Amino acid sequence: MLLTETQSKRARVGAVLGLIVMALICTLYLAGYFFLWRIKLPAYTATPFTVYQYWAAYNDVPKVMETLKWCLIFSAVISFGMFGALLIPAQKKLYGDARFAKTKEIKDAGYLGSEGLILGKHNGNFVMLPGQVGALLAAEPRSGKGRGVVQPNMLNWPDSVVITDIRQESYRLTSGFRSKYSEVFLFNPLSKEGMTCQYNPFDYVTDTPEGRVDDIQKIANYLSPDPAQGDPFWPAACRTLFLGLALYIFETEGMPRTFGEIVRQIMYGEGETVGERWKKIIEERDASGKPLSSTCKSALYDFIYTSGNTQASIRKTFTAKLELWLNPLIDSATSSSSFDLRDFRKRRISLYIGIRPGDLERLELLNNLLVQQIIDLNTELMPEDAPDVLKYKCAFFLDEFTALGRMNVFTKCVSFMGGYNLIPFIIIQGPSQLRSVYGHDDAATIIRCLGARVCFAPKDIEEAGEISKALGDTTVKGKSINRPTMGGKSSVTISDNKRALLLPDEVKKIGKKREIIFSDINPILCEKIFYDKEKVFRKRLLPAHTFDPIEIVIRDFIIPNEAVEREEIIITDKNISIIDDLSLADFDIAFEDVEIPTGDNISDEDMQLAVNSFLSSMKD
Repeated sequence: MLLTETQSKRARVGAVLGLIVMALICTLYLAGYFFLWRIKLPAYTATPFTVYQYWAAYNDVPKVMETLKWCLIFSAVISFGMFGALLIPAQKKLYGDARFAKTKEIKDAGYLGSEGLILGKHNGNFVMLPGQVGALLAAEPRSGKGRGVVQPNMLNWPDSVVITDIRQESYRLTSGFRSKYSEVFLFNPLSKEGMTCQYNPFDYVTDTPEGRVDDIQKIANYLSPDPAQGDPFWPAACRTLFLGLALYIFETEGMPRTFGEIVRQIMYGEGETVGERWKKIIEERDASGKPLSSTCKSALYDFIYTSGNTQASIRKTFTAKLELWLNPLIDSATSSSSFDLRDFRKRRISLYIGIRPGDLERLELLNNLLVQQIIDLNTELMPEDAPDVLKYKCAFFLDEFTALGRMNVFTKCVSFMGGYNLIPFIIIQGPSQLRSVYGHDDAATIIRCLGARVCFAPKDIEEAGEISKALGDTTVKGKSINRPTMGGKSSVTISDNKRALLLPDEVKKIGKKREIIFSDINPILCEKIFYDKEKVFRKRLLPAHTFDPIEIVIRDFIIPNEAVEREEIIITDKNISIIDDLSLADFDIAFEDVEIPTGDNISDEDMQLAVNSFLSSMKD
């Protein structure tokens, strides 16, 4: 509540009067105490009325009156001095009073509780971030971030979790324990043995014409966002083409609804331009009585009627983005879904996104899409809207966060993700790395919206300077001695001087076992955790979770008009004339029945038998 100026003055007057009354009471009590003690009576029996009682009874005894007066004076000096000191405003230190948080502050702020994200250790207790806010860890490579932050949290977090697992170290160490109380999935799409779960982005597209376009456009925006700088034409053109192709496979019976199929459709071509082929497909669908939707045709026509060079550039830009799906490993891993991404808050799910360091850049688009789609799908419904269903939180441990590329949905949702029980814990090498991907303003927004920032000792002096500045300044006393050159006495001058709580060089030297935590209280200087040295975590190190591999399938191109239900025609003498208008693809041929002649010397009779066998295999 804000007070007006008049209300503020009244409050101050009331406070002063209250202190005066308290000082008077204290004076009378102390005077009675000292008086009884002076005349060798039990001092503990004193009350604020003791002085009054003796004054009234012995006012004609000079010695008693003199003792009472001195006791009153002495007590008044103590009482009014003590309460008067409360009215003196605290003198602010000239250059600041930055300091590290004390144990009581940390405890009172709720950081020494038993729930939340584990950040570090202070005086033998885990420092844990309570509530629904996220955290950021800035740590150099090989500084112990996995050992000190990632693994302890993966061995402690009770609800759902999504983790970018570089080298699959966390899966090896923690999946066995997590499988005891949650479903465990490893998304490792480049596994040649098929040791991965499956994730198909198209499984979350509404299967109704009115909702389908919106969902596909959302995916297109994740794949091809407008650049922060530069011409937005090419990303926009790619999004439109993606919409047209996606709607085409959704509206074509028997067509796989996968990214791999989209790439195969746009890259297929025999003796005609891409634009001509798609124009022909649209016309054939119109003639078949099963036309494509107007939105699908509009999106495809936008590509078809683009000039030749521009059309080729759009196609090349499009395929360059999605060429990853030409890989049968990726195509197989994204052809179906092992679980529903919307269920992270409905049941306990642990998803490990396994990435080898060498594949970080190659898988950036796929992993970026996966994380953005998880966030988007789980910010459609508040926990309060379905408390009996959305019972769990979901933490995101995003190691090498910037390797996922820029995620626009994250920058837009980070401020309210906690309200949906989504708790981000992003791990970077330093703020400069975050700024290089998200820009200065968005990087600052991300850091500001997180509840805590954990900093390990940096190697870079600029990073150390930023931490030193964030710690603030303190005021220290400086002493200087002036010695006159021509005799006389020396003089000593004491002055206030400004000093950083920790200088940049001191920040770099906090050591391998300590860290600094910034939150909503004074900075916390605490110890790192080493999961392998903590008994509670060592007991939870179990063999890794095992599962069955998926089938790796190399899929062939599906000729577009084969996916449409086609009319069967039997050739007779009445319609024999249409044969001239048919191609070989229009015939149903059982090639397994064709007798192929063998040997080096094939006779004319053998060739005639082969031709007859081929013609007889043409069923239609």
